[in-house]
Order: sequence, then C-alpha cells, then structure tokens
Amino acid sequence: MNLKLIKCHFTFNFNFITILLVVVIFVLTLIFNFINISTLNTGISTYNLVNSYFDTALNFITFISCSFSIVIFSFSFLSKQDSYLSYLIGPKIRKDNYFITKVITNILVNLFLLLLEFISLIFPLVINKITEYNLNLMMIFLDILIVMTYYGLLSLLLVVTFDNFYLSMIPIIIYVFSSNIYSMPLDIINILKYVIPFFNQELILISSRGFILMEIVFFMLINLILYIFHD
Repeated sequence: MNLKLIKCHFTFNFNFITILLVVVIFVLTLIFNFINISTLNTGISTYNLVNSYFDTALNFITFISCSFSIVIFSFSFLSKQDSYLSYLIGPKIRKDNYFITKVITNILVNLFLLLLEFISLIFPLVINKITEYNLNLMMIFLDILIVMTYYGLLSLLLVVTFDNFYLSMIPIIIYVFSSNIYSMPLDIINILKYVIPFFNQELILISSRGFILMEIVFFMLINLILYIFHD
C-alpha cells in the first residue's frame, strides 16, 4: 500500500468542507440521540428503554452514514475533483494503484465518521448513567461499514460511467427502499437479500456478509476496469 499516495488523496479531496461535513454530521447525530433518549418513557424498564433508544439511533446512524459514503465516493471521483490524476500518473504510480488507494482513503474516512457516530451513540447513555446493554455494537458497526462500502462503490460505478454527481441519488433511493424490505413477503426478501444488503428491525444484517463482500469485490473490479480504460 502506498501511504504517500493515500496522504495525497487526503490532501486533495478531504479539505475544510469535508471536515466540516463530518463535524456537522457528528453534532447533528449527537443532538438527535440526546433528544431521542430524552423523549423515551422513563416509566418503562431500562432494558426496553435502551432497546428503543438503539432502534431509533442506529437506524438514523446507518442512514446518514450510508448517505455520507455515497456522497464521498461520488464527489471524490468526479472528473473535476479527480483532475490531479494527470500530475501523479507516471513510471512509479500506475492508474490502478491510484484508484485502489483512493478507494481505501474513502473507506478510511468512512471509518473515521463511524468512530464519531459510535461516540455520539454511547455518550447520551453515559450521561444518563446507562452502562448495561446486550447488543454487540462492534459487530453492528462493522456491518454498517460493510454496507457503507457497498453503497459507496455502487455510487462510484455510476460516477465512473456517467460522471454525474446527481446520479448518487439512485443509491440513496435504493437504501431507503431497502430499509422497508423486511415488511415485504418472505419470498421477495429471500431474493432481494442476495442483491441488496439490508437490516431487519432488530438491526441484524439479513444479507450474508460473505455474499455482500463478494459483491463489494465485484463492484471494485468493475469500477477498476472502467476507470483504467476511461480517458
């Protein structure tokens, strides 16, 4: 892995505006989670209160994180934003290396956002002295990162093909659609879970992680081929 190239991608793509966007998302999520926990019925058991809190908070975090990933992947590979490619490609840096390190950079930015989102999720609980819950948050956030990568690469496929940022709305629409899949007939769910990653109401990933990772590798290869042969 070319660490200098990754640092270069950070310098060119993740400027003040991107950092500001991450901060705004963090602050909004934190406020949302504080409002969420304050509106819950304190008369119910702590177990039910925490489950209600996580249900609302994690659904919000998943949506906003996937939307962020879609925007970051789409924006960073637009032709205007990708113009520094011509200054870097040479005997020591191939186009495929440039592309792969840029995708890795986007995933690292997604990971950074998720770390902040994790803090925004736990902090309201700590303030309210709630420290016991039975959810495997590490696994849930790993699943969210996988789904973020899936949608990021899907949006990248559209941008590499058409160079149009507005097409990033399509993956967002697909995500919104997927959030309601679990209410559909079981036969349809069993088909769609092999096409679109989605969670059930308990924030359990219905789609197979292995299958989603295979789709991610497929999207990665298709995007790489299209990018290399794109003038």
